[in-house]
Amino acid sequence: MAKGQTLDSSYPDGQGRFWFVFTNSPELEELSKEYYLNYGKVNPISFVLSQKTLKNLVRNYKPYNIKNETGTVISGDFQR
Repeated sequence: MAKGQTLDSSYPDGQGRFWFVFTNSPELEELSKEYYLNYGKVNPISFVLSQKTLKNLVRNYKPYNIKNETGTVISGDFQR
């Protein structure tokens, strides 16, 4: 999120983890590589704001109330 990627959905898996699903794109693939190779950089303020947003999604999770920036509901009880 701190690098401008779109969050598609978020949901708990019932095993103590919470999943965040982002729109797949070449940019997301590159950002994932940067993260795992430990050379990605992000603006500190963007990082803090994104982290707060994601924590709020976890704390306030209800299958019907989590929406993306366009107002579309992006959460739900997904079975994976």
